[in-house]
Amino acid sequence: MTGKRLQGNLRRTWQEGLELNKKKKAWPTIERGRQLLLDGDEDEKLTFFNQAIRRFPEDAEIRFLYASVLQTLRPDDAVSETIKAVELDPDEPSRLTRAAYLMSELNRSDLARRYAARAREVGHPDFLFAAELSHLESRFALQDGDEEAAEKGFRFSVEREPQSEMFAIDLARLLANRGRSQEAIRVIEEAKGRVKTQDGLERLRLKILDRGVDC
Repeated sequence: MTGKRLQGNLRRTWQEGLELNKKKKAWPTIERGRQLLLDGDEDEKLTFFNQAIRRFPEDAEIRFLYASVLQTLRPDDAVSETIKAVELDPDEPSRLTRAAYLMSELNRSDLARRYAARAREVGHPDFLFAAELSHLESRFALQDGDEEAAEKGFRFSVEREPQSEMFAIDLARLLANRGRSQEAIRVIEEAKGRVKTQDGLERLRLKILDRGVDC
């Protein structure tokens, strides 16, 4: 999971799970593990989560955080830990959405689509990761050739999370590739007034101005 996305997802997960997780014995471990994901070195993360898994083998959140650590180090193990996390808590829509993103990034489209579909089934329309779920579903729609559905989903994500550079980039890229370059540029310019980082948006803007399509 990319650094900016990881940080955003962790902040949002802290917010959603705070009261529930504080009631669990594993809460201090979860809290420390999330912080390590942001600023710990690889050896420290691995040591910490190896110990955490032994102490709390049935905690789904700890399993998923461990999977996030393993993503670049041991991708196959990251998949296994994600599967275990979902099995331990199969109806938690926010974790299902995060798991779907991770599986997508590890090129496990089968699991990514399965977890996203389950998140859609069990998540209420305004659950905390609704924008992320819509964004991922839109990427699936693009893979399936349904540009109308993809555009609708990307627009929903941008409306729900206007500070997300990634959401704005995907919407603008789709518009440009559909021959609507001026509209794409407008999406980029509006997003640049809201997001914290603009490098990706500016690179895409220059590509659109240079080529117009196939961005």
